[in-house]
Amino acid sequence: MSFFGSSSSSNSGSFPHDVGTQSGLRNIYNERVVSATRVTRPIGSSGSSSFGPGSSGSSSFGWDPTSHSGVVVKTESGKEWLVHKGQDYGKSSATVVVDTKHMSDKWTRHETQSAGGKNVGSFVETGGSNFNLLSDNCHQSAKRMMK
Repeated sequence: MSFFGSSSSSNSGSFPHDVGTQSGLRNIYNERVVSATRVTRPIGSSGSSSFGPGSSGSSSFGWDPTSHSGVVVKTESGKEWLVHKGQDYGKSSATVVVDTKHMSDKWTRHETQSAGGKNVGSFVETGGSNFNLLSDNCHQSAKRMMK
């Protein structure tokens, strides 16, 4: 099972988180998702207090290298979670789940779609546990989650 917590771009060995039990994490992963929204912010900042507006532009890579991407999932209960990927973001996975209360107003919301009966855990699994800047980064992860 992947780590749940706030994002961080550096691995200090300590990960801040809102859920302290395996059963709490399991409950979140099992929540049914009703919609998914792609979100972006500029890259170059770390921690949950420095999220910013993203760009929908692209480069020869097929994504904007100056932004960070993720997906906000809304559950049947109305709760929203940010699912996103980054190097050293989690302990057992590069894809983490973050309570959207940790997102600043600098994230930009893009397209929203129905989740097709998926749960939060399936978005984390689709995001992938490994990170590679060129072949398995936050942009590619968010694109897979939005399929």
